[in-house]
Amino acid sequence: MFSFPYPIKSRQAKEEIFLLKPTAGKERIADLDYIRGFALIGILLVNMPLFSGAEYQTYTGADRVIRLIFDLFVQAKFYTIFSFLFGVGFYLFVSRALVKGYSLNLYKKRITGLLLIGLVHLIFFWKGDILAIYAVSGFLAVPFFRKEPYEIRNWGFVLIGVFLIVFVILPSLMAWTMQPSSGKTDPELMRAFDPEKAEQTIRAFQQLSLWEWVKWRFQYEVLDSFVNQLVVIPNILGLFLLGLYAGKIGLFSNAASYRQPLHRIQIWMAALSLPSLTAIILLYAAGEHAALYNQTFVTVSGFTLGIGYIVTLILLLQNSGVKRWLKPLSAYGQMALTNYLLHTVISVSLFVPGHLYRKIGLRQGVLISVFLTVIQITLSNWWLCHFRFGPAEWAWRCFTYGQLQPLKKSG
Repeated sequence: MFSFPYPIKSRQAKEEIFLLKPTAGKERIADLDYIRGFALIGILLVNMPLFSGAEYQTYTGADRVIRLIFDLFVQAKFYTIFSFLFGVGFYLFVSRALVKGYSLNLYKKRITGLLLIGLVHLIFFWKGDILAIYAVSGFLAVPFFRKEPYEIRNWGFVLIGVFLIVFVILPSLMAWTMQPSSGKTDPELMRAFDPEKAEQTIRAFQQLSLWEWVKWRFQYEVLDSFVNQLVVIPNILGLFLLGLYAGKIGLFSNAASYRQPLHRIQIWMAALSLPSLTAIILLYAAGEHAALYNQTFVTVSGFTLGIGYIVTLILLLQNSGVKRWLKPLSAYGQMALTNYLLHTVISVSLFVPGHLYRKIGLRQGVLISVFLTVIQITLSNWWLCHFRFGPAEWAWRCFTYGQLQPLKKSG
């Protein structure tokens, strides 16, 4: 289902093709930036209820409909895209670094920089940070770089399958067989797992000053958040490997030649997503949307629909008219690290000092997300007219190469 034509015979020939020329501004694979920008929009929508505290509210009326739409088309889908693209970026960075005479140590240094950024983000700002766990998974991906594409692909599917079976499907089946569904709403179910901790979190966000909130997070949230995220490493690493596979077969650099296989994958992903999406709708209709096994369908569809989104975007971007229309997303995606961090900085500044945590619903959160996205897309396009990289990308690049990199565009 996911095999592509692979006519290259010798390993040496494969290496010569895989190791691309050194990258420059004009040599970026623009499609990656478009898709990365698209993923950022979804990630902000997913994170906003966590930033604002809407996750602890009872959903009624329009918010309940929005929650259903999120679970169907947004939740878990965009992290799949981001993780997959990280794997593609791993391939592109390492292959070009090897051509320039660097070793894999340069990539390890780059990932160390990402880990440091992620830890600062996790400790001081956001329990839902993904950068630190991406860095850990990035280190684990290194031994796979020189494996054959089919081996990388197979390992990717095995890891994702293990994650879905062991950490998603089996716990849901156990919960379903041990007791009937609670019938509670999502926030009620969350508080039921650890009511004292949930209420403590709400009080901390609503009553503490910004500095007191940071100290509280360091004491109560940071370690738990990082340990809990270790569970998803098989899934993230599996998606990295699928991205690495896509990079090795030239999926993005030669997308036109893969049009037919991509159409087949598109159909398969739609077909595989339908059972999960149908189950989510039925659970909502029955008032069982808080049940643990609903999250199973959300997570499974996160993989199938997320891959479907990627394939659909690759195909759409072969059309010059569509590409022109989506052009603003390119700069947004090119500054993905900066914009991702700004999501947190702006949201924390909005909800913590002003004690607005848990004071807005999903509707207002969506409006804030749309407004923030429009502002960031506008600023990203302006910034890249004058500078080579986003601020966070530039700092990361300086750390990686051990020296200051040119930031301002010449002329």
